[in-house]
Amino acid sequence: MYDLTLAVLALALAFLTRWSTGRWSNPFQVFCLMWAVIALLHALLPLGIVPTSAKAALVVGTGLFGMFLGFLAARGARFRQPTTTRLSRFRWIGAVAMMAVGVGVGLLAYRSDIVSLSGRSFDQLTRQQVLYYQQFGERPVGGKTLLLSLTVVLAALGVLGIERRWGGLLVLGAAAVAATQSPSRTLPLTLVAASYVFWLYTRAPGSTPGAELVRRIRRHPKPALVLAVVAIAGMAYFNAEGRATKKDEDSATRPLGSLTSPLTYATGSLSALSVAVAQDASPTEGSHLRSVWLLPRCMAWLSPQVKVPETVAGFVPIPQPYNTYTMFGDVYFDFGLVGVFAMFLFFGFLVERMHRRAEVTRSLGASWISAILVAIMFGGVVTFRLFWLETAFWLVVGTLLLQRLEVRRGSRDHRRVPQ
Repeated sequence: MYDLTLAVLALALAFLTRWSTGRWSNPFQVFCLMWAVIALLHALLPLGIVPTSAKAALVVGTGLFGMFLGFLAARGARFRQPTTTRLSRFRWIGAVAMMAVGVGVGLLAYRSDIVSLSGRSFDQLTRQQVLYYQQFGERPVGGKTLLLSLTVVLAALGVLGIERRWGGLLVLGAAAVAATQSPSRTLPLTLVAASYVFWLYTRAPGSTPGAELVRRIRRHPKPALVLAVVAIAGMAYFNAEGRATKKDEDSATRPLGSLTSPLTYATGSLSALSVAVAQDASPTEGSHLRSVWLLPRCMAWLSPQVKVPETVAGFVPIPQPYNTYTMFGDVYFDFGLVGVFAMFLFFGFLVERMHRRAEVTRSLGASWISAILVAIMFGGVVTFRLFWLETAFWLVVGTLLLQRLEVRRGSRDHRRVPQ
């Protein structure tokens, strides 16, 4: 019942957004449609997980409504038309080399940290053991390993090089392979989402992200085929990694087979939120302000007495142990229902404001910021990562780097990819 109520609300917000924009390509519309599908799947599929409670539906509904109001508030923004630029080939090559070195240093540091924590060779450990030491080791895996997250920025550089040369695909592939060295599926999924949205923004000047994709799919079957192949490959990776880390050992024997794991991943956070609010106990107890992790982290630099929250939340049974609570749940446990409304009013405004800036100006920097925000928004089905260190790292490094790639040129020239 509450799943259906949530689905109706999400659909209503999607159609209201469509009425406001006049088209279906806005990220918030797609986000609302995705929530409607998730709620319906949660209600109808035999996944054997806890149904959505009234309070959990209220938390998610409040967050979605707050985002919608933020979206409306950002619609009045006006931006200057873009200055025609080209993409510097030599700067692109230099940026790729610099990011590749950074990713390499981060990967070596990551493997070294796991070896130090386990006392064994990295290649002797199973994926499950690597994930355990990464998340629950005696000391956190950090420092130089943050550089491994630059795979997301490296992938964006690969996207810029795809149009004219195979080198772009090689860079994109290398970034994806490096990201999958960690058993955590979050980094590769974020890389794919951010790269895809960034690609939509950086297509031919004058085209809108969603409209460009729709136009190409209608005229040519190849993009649709590529998207299908990517989706199948992504699901295969997701399931293989789940089995390797012992998260999805029984999925093959369940009614939906190999679809069980990704569907549970998409819908399980609703169940976990329902269980947590029913118990009236925060699964992040002892880790207050986890949803705004950077704030206590910065405060701890000034005062060692400030406790930095854990990035991994506690588990609840749904009935299997589960520890993600949607982005709305993460904020709810820290700030309550009013905090959910206020936070996502701000977040909805920020996403739409940057989306419109990227759409109008066609700037690489604005396109990158919007791509990351959109990826964070869609990842919010699982958890809220706006104020995490990795996110800030992607935004700062990627924006500074990509803005340096653009060079002004005559008005007749269009942005070009490396040749």
